[in-house]
Amino acid sequence: YGVRYAEQRDLPFVVTFHGNDVGLLTSRRRFLRPDYWPYAAGAHRMLRRMTVGLCASTELRDLLVDYGVEPSRLIVYRLGIDLTLFRPQERTRDRLEAVMIGRFVEKKGFEYGIEGFAKAVREGVNGHLTIIGAGERERRLKDLAASLHAADRITFAGVLPAKEVASTLAGADVLLAPSVTTAGGDRESGLIAAKEASASGVVPIGSRHGGIPE
Repeated sequence: YGVRYAEQRDLPFVVTFHGNDVGLLTSRRRFLRPDYWPYAAGAHRMLRRMTVGLCASTELRDLLVDYGVEPSRLIVYRLGIDLTLFRPQERTRDRLEAVMIGRFVEKKGFEYGIEGFAKAVREGVNGHLTIIGAGERERRLKDLAASLHAADRITFAGVLPAKEVASTLAGADVLLAPSVTTAGGDRESGLIAAKEASASGVVPIGSRHGGIPE
């Protein structure tokens, strides 16, 4: 929507890329949902006119280069976090505390985190998993936890304010970040929860996906 104003007034035009927007450039999904149609129709014009593209991960930058965007117009510009809110604290407990944070959608891969946690418990780990978030897959994830006989070790905490997320992380040992690329190409950029966990002294265990390794 901003392209025409930049063209009319000959202004610099800066675009940020976070993940799904890059995946849509080559995915058939851009034609299947009416809310994607303006992006599908205007993406080429946007990229031609773009002065600078700010990419939340190196992977997104590389994908845009593969798509044909000149590297000189792309900058890796990672998203930051509030280091006054997320910081290490003293931990006192007798069990391992794990956390997953995010929307209950395909790319988060939460089912793999639940399966991995349940396997660790079966192998003798005294642990508890707190899942922060909500979304379309909630019933499916709860059913999975029950089928793996891990429901009594997993708490679905719902959507929490930032301060409660920070306090939950402050009491955790491990963040599970089992993200995946969806069938339609949606992917993570630089996973914010992994940064918040690291700042809190919590070990992120993630998939080799998107900006997580970075």
